[in-house]
Amino acid sequence: MATVLLAGTVVTGAGVAVVGATVEVFDRDTTTPVRSTFTGGTDASGDWNFTYAPGANSRRVDVRVTNGASISFLKYDDQIQVSSVETANLRIINPAFTFEYDIVPAAITAARQLNLPLITATRTLVANNTALADNESIIFGTGADASILYDGTNLVVNPQLVGTGVFDLAAGILELNNAARWDTGLAVVAAAYSVGRDADGTNQLHLNVPTGATFELSVNDVQVAVLSATAAAVSPTSSNLTLYQGTEDGAILGLASSDVAHGRTRWAATDVYAQFQGLDETSLGGGLTIRAIADASATTGRAAEIHGISVGENTTKTTAARGVVEVRSEKADGGTGTAELAANGNLFAVRASVTKFVVDQEGDLFAGNATVTVLDALDDAALLRSYSHALARHGAKGLIQSDWDRFVQTNEAKLVDVGILGAPLSEGGLWNLTQHTRVLTGAAWQAVEDIMSVVQAVLPLLTPEQQMQLTPRIQQRLLALA
Repeated sequence: MATVLLAGTVVTGAGVAVVGATVEVFDRDTTTPVRSTFTGGTDASGDWNFTYAPGANSRRVDVRVTNGASISFLKYDDQIQVSSVETANLRIINPAFTFEYDIVPAAITAARQLNLPLITATRTLVANNTALADNESIIFGTGADASILYDGTNLVVNPQLVGTGVFDLAAGILELNNAARWDTGLAVVAAAYSVGRDADGTNQLHLNVPTGATFELSVNDVQVAVLSATAAAVSPTSSNLTLYQGTEDGAILGLASSDVAHGRTRWAATDVYAQFQGLDETSLGGGLTIRAIADASATTGRAAEIHGISVGENTTKTTAARGVVEVRSEKADGGTGTAELAANGNLFAVRASVTKFVVDQEGDLFAGNATVTVLDALDDAALLRSYSHALARHGAKGLIQSDWDRFVQTNEAKLVDVGILGAPLSEGGLWNLTQHTRVLTGAAWQAVEDIMSVVQAVLPLLTPEQQMQLTPRIQQRLLALA
């Protein structure tokens, strides 16, 4: 326990120093016993001073000064009123006399004034490691504009006690060791750079930049991607934009619209009209499936369209030819590159439940051979010729008719009926190459039958030498009929 420091000066009413006055210390409100006496009385200047080591329960003392018949007291309970107090140190002791605070200023190098703020209730003086009570604020600003307080649960910083100020981190880095969380939010300011919850009832977290600004993603301060009001772009310094789905299966990307309700939830949510995913739905082997799903409002029967727009065209008809829309098929070369498919490898296929059409490495076309009506009852050659007549009637040039054209009785309606045309040419009817090929096959066989019938009819009229001049194929057929 520190000792009590006692010191003073005794003077007469005229201000003359009193020498030899007795100075004694007593416990508060007592005159016995004497706890301590200043040895020798006051000095030539009237000064006295000593230290007093009180007992554990006696830190409150009175001082008695005796100069002959004159006695005066300095009482512990005295209260004084002065206009100014000058002190080098200020000591405060707790009521139990167990601890004391020494208020010691730092080295004073210039005159200064410490202003105490206006308080409107009992407040706590804050120093290092001082704990304010719950809901007690530290107030900032001439007009008490901002505050910091602890509400019993959260530290609350309010820069808008008065006005519309903001919390402005003028420099340095704001470092968080946990997540940033938004409460009720505020309306987004269109011209501000901000991240926050919008208070419009939509429960949205907004990332906002003003008109003309962009969002940038960077790695090591190198731009990777940019999002603007009109586009999302991968930086040219980055090789690609990659979406990674880890071990998840199914679609990695979907496009949806509230205008779509297709009901094909076996594949996707009913408002998803396009999907990108790996092959075989599991993505195990890579590859890509692009799936487009239309609803009943797509009355044209379409679900997907590839639309290429070029500034020109390529008219080359060689292996160097190019097209506005191209499909390229290759295989891995065993290293890091690609190679042509082997002979007969299928480059392109069209499927429904089964494959309907194939283009192979040699450019050969293979079409599904569905069951169709056999056209042997019709004159297949005449059908083919009527197709040429129909084309000529719609502007095709180069048709040279002969007497045999008079026997072509079929018309364009018949071509539609047998499936060579999808519709009349005047309605934009398309040519059915597959059916045309079947009719060509039938016409060739009918020609063989016609020739063999003529040969059979004239064979008895031919000499053996003339019969030997018939082609080997005709001779073989005749032998087969013998």
